[in-house]
Amino acid sequence: FLKQIKKIHQKEKYKDKTVIGFVAAVNYDKGVENKVAREGLYFFKITDDIMEVQVPENFRPKKF
Repeated sequence: FLKQIKKIHQKEKYKDKTVIGFVAAVNYDKGVENKVAREGLYFFKITDDIMEVQVPENFRPKKF
């Protein structure tokens, strides 16, 4: 995913766009949300009928 999103500006229609990313997960290993945040991506935790964004304090999304 990160390799693909880093190449997004190679496509003409995205050259002048700011792109941010996110990961959504139902089942994931402990600590994954921290790794995702370190990569500058938002993390959406999905449980039952609820989708919750996990945003650490002082988080700044990476702009691709």
